[in-house]
Amino acid sequence: MTKLKFKNMLNYKNILPAIGFVLLVAVFVLASDAWNPSWDPFLERGNVVERALTKTLKAKALSVDLLVKLSADLEGVEGNQAMSVAVDLKEDISLKEDLSRAKGMLDVLVLTEGASLSANLENILLNNGFYLKLNTLPSILPLGLDLSSFKGKWFKLDLLMLKQALSQPETESLSKEQRDKILEEASRALKENPVFIIKEIKEDSFLVEVDKEGLKKLAPTFLENMKKYIAQENLGTYENSLNQALVDFPQKVDDFWQETGGVEFEVWLDKGYLSKIKWQKIIDVSEHLTPEIESKIKGGDIDLTIEIALSNFNKSFSIQAPAESTPLEEMLIPLISGASGIMPGDFSQFDVAGIEGLDVADDILGESELQP
Repeated sequence: MTKLKFKNMLNYKNILPAIGFVLLVAVFVLASDAWNPSWDPFLERGNVVERALTKTLKAKALSVDLLVKLSADLEGVEGNQAMSVAVDLKEDISLKEDLSRAKGMLDVLVLTEGASLSANLENILLNNGFYLKLNTLPSILPLGLDLSSFKGKWFKLDLLMLKQALSQPETESLSKEQRDKILEEASRALKENPVFIIKEIKEDSFLVEVDKEGLKKLAPTFLENMKKYIAQENLGTYENSLNQALVDFPQKVDDFWQETGGVEFEVWLDKGYLSKIKWQKIIDVSEHLTPEIESKIKGGDIDLTIEIALSNFNKSFSIQAPAESTPLEEMLIPLISGASGIMPGDFSQFDVAGIEGLDVADDILGESELQP
């Protein structure tokens, strides 16, 4: 009896109406945007990634874990060489107020044949104040530098003073309202010029490709839309720079694609946010050898991986300035003095533009920038 009942249930006359009902409900739910799973067929190509990117950028706080890994296996003229580098930066970032806050840790590890170097640093950013503490340092530093006396102490760099020292105009930090407007324009530009193409949907991630032609249109659209937020006295300079960028940008994109073969990366989503981004590139060294390098290296591969993990969206972080800190220049002056032979406090003879090999005056700032 049970078998007969089961057989009747499999009759296509009974199944077709049920399938039709399920499909009808699914179409209604998806098309009405009541539910948007990652495989929603009504989403345009890459749209789910662009939505996640926009939502992530609008977060008022988040944790970022940036991991950069490089491993090289090189065929040297005098034998093979292997090296690996790992840089891990963890940051808690808060943008809930006009005051930008961040607190994090940087770990660096370099492994070569017969040697290893590691360092650990803490950092705090409070608007225009940047604090740095050296926890551990490599036993061997370049130029014979000795930083042991600076370990475990907080040093402060005043970013406004740094701008003045570099002869850069003082600019106010972006307010929350200004940041929101910039994000709105970025979101609008992404909608008008889709740049992400989903090449493959994996079990828990997407393989995404950047569309070259879409990218060519995206940047000009965003920069053009930003004109209305530029102060009137700066508008002329902005428009001149914009016009030049509109001419140069497409060719630079083409050159980059010709050199790299394009941009492809993997993304993971969590509750509508980007939770992880991974980009990996294996570089054939033999394709990039110069005459100088060929005298030491014949070939080999370099494996470069960049991973960005994002979490703790809109959470609250307690980020405060250290109770005690020392101006960073008090650490830098002895180091610069030792390297240049200048006594601490006497910088009248310290000619940056005259340092051999830098050519700052001609190559970076230009002669007019250095005129009194």
